[in-house]
Amino acid sequence: LPYPTASHPSGRILFQGADLLSMDERALRRVRGNKITMIFQEPMTSLNPLHTIEQQIVEVLKLHQGLGDRQARARTLELLN
Repeated sequence: LPYPTASHPSGRILFQGADLLSMDERALRRVRGNKITMIFQEPMTSLNPLHTIEQQIVEVLKLHQGLGDRQARARTLELLN
């Protein structure tokens, strides 16, 4: 949910049978980026021009795939080639 936290007074948000609103932050982190992700449509806001594409992909792989620096960089180069 967006920050500050969005309001959801009632109901559920189901993904693959699991209620996302009832998940704690740790469980949500396992879903975000691995199973659900946001794909921005505006190229000017999708990537940060102050960082290389490699740096940005490495960051995502480390955060969501749990890869170390070397593994994330190797996987990034594999994806970009």
